[in-house]
Amino acid sequence: MATKSTTITSDAVISLPDMSEIMIDAWSEISSAEEFQKQIIYKRINMDEDNITGDLDESNNAEYDIYAEVQSLNKEHKLVKIGEMQVGDAEVFLPARIDIEVDETAITEFRPQLNDMIQWNSTWYVIKKILPERVGAIEIYLTCLCKKIDNIGPTTAWNNNYDEYEDSIGGGGWS
Repeated sequence: MATKSTTITSDAVISLPDMSEIMIDAWSEISSAEEFQKQIIYKRINMDEDNITGDLDESNNAEYDIYAEVQSLNKEHKLVKIGEMQVGDAEVFLPARIDIEVDETAITEFRPQLNDMIQWNSTWYVIKKILPERVGAIEIYLTCLCKKIDNIGPTTAWNNNYDEYEDSIGGGGWS
C-alpha cells in the first residue's frame, strides 16, 4: 500500500530575536560603571563658515559636560605602531547619540561629528575619525580617534614682533 503525502502551505517566517537591545542595555551598564565615567567637556563645533574668510564660525559653539571613556595612546598601542596616531593622542568611546549631561540635564540630542573637540585632564583633543560600533543597523557606541591639539590656557594673542621671540614663542603670527 502506498503512503499518502500531504503538503501543508503556511505563511510561517523564521525569525531571530533582535539582539541590539541587549547590546544597548549592556553598553548602558558598562558606561554607568564608575571606572568608565570620565567626565569630559564636549565642544560641539558649529560648521557654519564666515562668508568672507571661509573660517569656521566659533561664535555659537556649545559645550557639554558628559561621560566618556578616554584612553590616552602610548607607544604600545597598535594605532601608534602603524603610524596612524601619535603618543599622547586618544581613543574616546562616546554614546552614539548624546542627549544628557553629567548632572542629568536633558539636551537636544546630537551625534558626535568630525572636528568636534573634547577636553579631558586639561588637554584638548579634536575628533579626526569616527568608527561606529553596531549590532545590525543599530549603533551602540562610537569609537573616536582624537588628535591632541593643545593644553589648557593657550595664548591666542597676535604677536607683532617678527624679529624676536615673545614669551618663548616665535614671532609673526598667532601664538
